[in-house]
Amino acid sequence: MVNYLIFLPVGNNPSKPNWRSNYPSDPNWSSAMPTITWQVYRHYSDVQTLKDYYDHIVAYVKYLHGIYNATGLANFTVRFGDWIPPPPEPMTNGSLIGSFDFLHDVNLLINMSQVLGKKEDTDTYSALYQKLAEEFHQAFYNTS
Repeated sequence: MVNYLIFLPVGNNPSKPNWRSNYPSDPNWSSAMPTITWQVYRHYSDVQTLKDYYDHIVAYVKYLHGIYNATGLANFTVRFGDWIPPPPEPMTNGSLIGSFDFLHDVNLLINMSQVLGKKEDTDTYSALYQKLAEEFHQAFYNTS
């Protein structure tokens, strides 16, 4: 896990990571950065890793928030989603999968901001998470 973070220099700003110059980030894969950072902290109590990558994760969440502002969750743009479902299952709704990862990353950012004592960020991203969670339920929950 840590090797992934080593390839992201601390001075680098991956607010819009690209696999290639014309291939924008997808939350289904790019969620690795906040997830690995959080898991390193959880398993090793490594606060320095949170400090080193916190601004990167804020920038990444802001990038996803910008996409969300343009599309909402119901049409959240993703490239991969569940791109190879086991036969004979149909492809899963990519917006559902990408939206879930966006909420997951916001939740991790809330946790990190709490550990680092960044109350303003905790409040900001907690409000965003609440808004997203309500919209997620409206967009994707089917009572039938």
